[in-house]
Amino acid sequence: MSGFKLNKLVVTGGSQEPAAIDFKPGLNVISGGSDTGKTWLFQCLSFMLGGTESPAEIKEAKPYNFAWLEVEDYDGVSYTLCRSLSGGDARLFSKPYDGIELGDEPRILKHKTPSKESPQTIAMFFQELCGFPEAKIVTNKDNKKEGLSFRTLRALFLAQEEEIIQKHSPVMVDAFSRGNKAWSILKFVLTGQDDSEVKTAPDKKLIKAGKDGQILVLDSLIDTVQAQLEKLPDVQLDELDESTRLTDLSLIRALAQLNGYDETRRVLISSITEKEAKVLNMNELQDRFGILRTHYQSDINRLSFIAEGALLFDELQFVECPYCHTPLSNHDLKRACEENEVPVGLVQLACQREKEKAIRQLEELQAALKTVAEERSGLEASVATLNEQYAEVVNTVSLGLTPQIQRLRQDLEHSLNQRSQAIERELLLKQLAQYNNLKETFAVNSPQSADIREARTLNAFALQSFCKEVEELLQDWGVEFNPPVTFDEDMKVLDIVLGGEPRANTGKGTRAITYSSFMLGLLRHCENHNLPHSRLIILDSPLTTFEDGEKASGVEEIPEVVQHNFFTKIASGFANSQVVIVENKVPPAELQGSINFIKFTKNLNMGRYGFFPK
Repeated sequence: MSGFKLNKLVVTGGSQEPAAIDFKPGLNVISGGSDTGKTWLFQCLSFMLGGTESPAEIKEAKPYNFAWLEVEDYDGVSYTLCRSLSGGDARLFSKPYDGIELGDEPRILKHKTPSKESPQTIAMFFQELCGFPEAKIVTNKDNKKEGLSFRTLRALFLAQEEEIIQKHSPVMVDAFSRGNKAWSILKFVLTGQDDSEVKTAPDKKLIKAGKDGQILVLDSLIDTVQAQLEKLPDVQLDELDESTRLTDLSLIRALAQLNGYDETRRVLISSITEKEAKVLNMNELQDRFGILRTHYQSDINRLSFIAEGALLFDELQFVECPYCHTPLSNHDLKRACEENEVPVGLVQLACQREKEKAIRQLEELQAALKTVAEERSGLEASVATLNEQYAEVVNTVSLGLTPQIQRLRQDLEHSLNQRSQAIERELLLKQLAQYNNLKETFAVNSPQSADIREARTLNAFALQSFCKEVEELLQDWGVEFNPPVTFDEDMKVLDIVLGGEPRANTGKGTRAITYSSFMLGLLRHCENHNLPHSRLIILDSPLTTFEDGEKASGVEEIPEVVQHNFFTKIASGFANSQVVIVENKVPPAELQGSINFIKFTKNLNMGRYGFFPK
């Protein structure tokens, strides 16, 4: 798997305590106020990733001499680069920073030009980690070519604070300053196709002689485009958008109804479960009351028996003892019994009172049993009613609402497919117009260069995929704009268009957030199509669109809800890559524990003061 991630940045200097920061996969947010080292940290990362400029010589950085950057590819292999903060070549250790030992021999990565002894530069090393092959790109309208370098790709992975709010496209930074070169590199990243096969312009005399050949090429391209147009339906995009909007609205309403029914079903299940549990409890209570009733009845019978037995015993005739034949009237045992004899009447009275008590308790128990039976009957009736209501809800959902939602989703998918074809048709019509205009130009005037248009026509499907990723990101973040997101292929623009509005015409806050969506959307496009990419995005202040003291002057600020969604959606949507954000703003509190959040407090008594130890 191509790409790499940052693990650790350390700066050292003699006996000075190292300044270090750890990175993790997914979202990393480094937040803090001014003068805490955030900008210097970003500059240091840019420098260690092959930048030509050393970090600023601020007071806190003066005791430090070297920067160490530990990176790891997606096969789990770690590397550590060491570079003097004053610039120059880098030393590369094929191990983690903490594993480097005295005596380890590093490889030398040249800063600019490779040599026989050191055949690899810093840019070549990172280009290899990203999986970018050796490639050729066109740099001007004459199709002059040069080799692709990681240094020319860095603007698509790393955005500094000053650039992120500018009006120009993210592909028009640094080495992308010329339109043809920027276009060629963007095409390579979007499609994986370089310009190795593109012909460099011959002499102008030869160009003039080849005018007819160019017209033939254009005729071939026109025929190809027309053949593609014949396969596509002639559907109006505005009508499709309205139909799609209505279908989407109906789907949203149906889903809202489904959520309501789900809530009703959940409440019914809860009520049924609760009442059935009560019925079970009452059944158990009835069983226990039945056992108690048996005990009471047994007590009543026993007391009646005792009372009758006492009377019978009192009427017994005494005879001789069966053992010693002594008259019982003279028997010692009889005398013992007579000494402790309780009057029969007293025994009968006691038994009668206990029996009356037991009868009252039995009557009370019978009343309680009747009450429990009535309550159980009521609960069972209520459960039956609730079950009928539940069945009615289930039938409504399964027989009515679910088929409706499935049908709406199919309609929406069909509309989106038609919309995709309509957009493709518009792009092809635009290409056809360009080819026809160019053909007319060739027919009237001799071409002045070998500006081969087919070499500078961005793949429509790649552009649509990229624009769709950008559109989904902006919608997830809650940015207000009118879809769809399209792309202006003009060599002087090469930027996204928000519902017909060029990105450059938007406010500073919108430019900043859309600049980030451009870079992150490109990363998603490459991941979805298995194209090479660093899989690392570093953004400097994408949400802070004003300088200190500028907010009061009315400069646009990104809404709080967009800032909240910006952090949460990046955290959930880029867990398999790495995004580093250096920002004054802090992510939502509920998110801070699940991402790598580092806060520079600028307070010696609370947390981490800044990047450099205090």
